[in-house]
Amino acid sequence: MKHLIFCLPFLFFGTTVSAQTAAEIIEKHLVARGGSALDSVRNTKMDIEVVLKNAPGMTFKATYSTVMMQSHRIDMSVPNLYDAVICFSGDQGWGVLKKDGKSDLTLMDSAAVQELKYQTEILGPLYQYQQKGYKVEYLGREQVNETETFNIKVEAANNTTYNCFIDTQTFMEVKRAVIAPSNGQMISVEFYYSDLKPVLGVIMPFKIEMSNRKGTTYFIFQTIELNTNLDPKLFEVPSGQ
Repeated sequence: MKHLIFCLPFLFFGTTVSAQTAAEIIEKHLVARGGSALDSVRNTKMDIEVVLKNAPGMTFKATYSTVMMQSHRIDMSVPNLYDAVICFSGDQGWGVLKKDGKSDLTLMDSAAVQELKYQTEILGPLYQYQQKGYKVEYLGREQVNETETFNIKVEAANNTTYNCFIDTQTFMEVKRAVIAPSNGQMISVEFYYSDLKPVLGVIMPFKIEMSNRKGTTYFIFQTIELNTNLDPKLFEVPSGQ
């Protein structure tokens, strides 16, 4: 289940400019993505259709609820198999698996919670990277499919590294490569962003392709709500399990 939620995090839009440093590129990227509108984002709720490319016919629904830099929860329902919830808030995490009429609660250890904290970065690692203490480096231009991009390396928290590939024309992020710890090992994941649309003045991708050694998964966003009313109890460990 944990690998299924290794996702998400989103970005992007702009004009053609000669940008030479990481700071300049990131600034133009953030302006293109929404500028001051980004600063108003507090939380998000997203309803998603998840499609597994390597398992034809394997499609299920999921809902992501996130409080910026604080809490994250995913509810998923896989037809004829199971329903599951994975959640963490602050330094506490838990999961519930419902299968064959049984419901099992599992508490995460502190290491697992730390590995998942990046998912509360609703606006991605480039937003307020300086305040978060992240280091950035411009590695030059690189072709992503048919798009020329700026490759920005981000050294983030918890031994996680991002390479954000930003379109040199629109300043939208079109790809992100992630190397991060998971279950005591370092794993590599690539995300490709498309179907960009504005939500409350913030450009969001409504389709994400995620690729790793296990295959390719598509996340198709049915709805994306920003600054919605999320009940704090969503992120509390359920009682009576």
